[in-house]
Amino acid sequence: MKETILIVDDDTAFCKFLEKALSAKYGVSSFTNPLKALEILKEKKFNLIITDLYMPEMDGIKFLETIKSASPAQDILLMTAHAEIKTAIDSIKKGASDYLIKPFQTDELFHTVNYIFEKQKLIRENQLLREQLDEKNRPDNIIGNSRKVHEVFELIKKVADANSTVLITGESGTGKELVAKAIHYYGTRRDKRFVPVNCSAIPENLLESELFGHSKGAFSGAAGARAGLFKYGDKGTLFLDEIADMPLTLQSKLLRVIQEQKVRSVGEEEEHEIDVRFIAATSRDLNKMVADKTFREDLYYRINVIPIHLPPLRERAEDIPLLIKFFIANSRLNNKSFSDETMKYLMEHYWPGNIRELKNTIERMMILSKDDFIDVDDLPFEILNNPKVSQMPKPGSYSERKKTVIEQFNRDVVLEALRKSEGNVTKAAAILDLERASFQRIMRVCEIRSEDFR
Repeated sequence: MKETILIVDDDTAFCKFLEKALSAKYGVSSFTNPLKALEILKEKKFNLIITDLYMPEMDGIKFLETIKSASPAQDILLMTAHAEIKTAIDSIKKGASDYLIKPFQTDELFHTVNYIFEKQKLIRENQLLREQLDEKNRPDNIIGNSRKVHEVFELIKKVADANSTVLITGESGTGKELVAKAIHYYGTRRDKRFVPVNCSAIPENLLESELFGHSKGAFSGAAGARAGLFKYGDKGTLFLDEIADMPLTLQSKLLRVIQEQKVRSVGEEEEHEIDVRFIAATSRDLNKMVADKTFREDLYYRINVIPIHLPPLRERAEDIPLLIKFFIANSRLNNKSFSDETMKYLMEHYWPGNIRELKNTIERMMILSKDDFIDVDDLPFEILNNPKVSQMPKPGSYSERKKTVIEQFNRDVVLEALRKSEGNVTKAAAILDLERASFQRIMRVCEIRSEDFR
């Protein structure tokens, strides 16, 4: 549907000129009398009103004030002579969207009108996103209209009020913590604490003390008693992120806490009862880890009461435009927009880092782009030159399969090490016992950026 424009100017010839120029692209009506235009506005709405500043029956400022009093959101573009610029600038303070200085070129007119309509479009899209987030049963900040995302929404609604343990699986960057928060805030524990614990970020020798707490003097450096996160999350939800990285020595103790809802602090003999809902998440294959005996089988079955799997972004590419609009709407650079061709490239990219990688890429593009309109030239090298999802290698011969497995292995271990080190390349290389140069070579081959993990 065409945008509609109302033109008001007492100069009949100029009024007709504007109408002819704009009618090819927009639905245009014109009046030489502002009082008649006001009568029409009582019956019909227009996306934009273009009006002259000085007219015999009513000047443009009075016309502007009358319209704004009835419809504050109405966009109005003022036309003025050079000598009246100060008055036009004052009109901006009273709600005018912009002004044009007569005489102006047709290109200048179209540029200003297009800018106003692009701004309107962005406002409508932002409103749509807010409405989507405000829907009664839609978890905050989980954006998407694809079938797979709707399945996740439905599962969240079903399990939110239960106390059963949930295991969220999915690749790094798919939004596992967002789902955990949604389960908490849409459940009966919403008024209590949500306590996130990154099992891979806390050193192994401190993780037990962090979770269980400790008594004064329980170990060297324990100058005072500490309650621990299990007790801190009492009556609320404890989110154990990257639970696959939890040491085996702690897994058996965690299993008992989940089953018994009782905690014994390090250095104490007395147990304390707690009431905590446990949600765990991992980007690793726990079935394989159980088979390899690097993860306890009994703990796996205990946390996997309600499994929720988050699809990678490449499997729900139709959600990418909506995600991008959400990122723009929540950015200080929310006047930016993306061309259709740019959006096509973004939708076809493989996105190994999933939503986190997409968010960082969009932020980088908005910052580095000099224009409000982001085109293909603004795309990062890796997106312009990476294979599309449809072109990713398929298993075939032995050598092809071997190459695919090695590439995936290199990518997985490097991503995991960078995540643990929060983007510190030296630390990540040390985790894998690799030379820094060798680690960086694998990063280059896999086209992984350390900045995306900081």
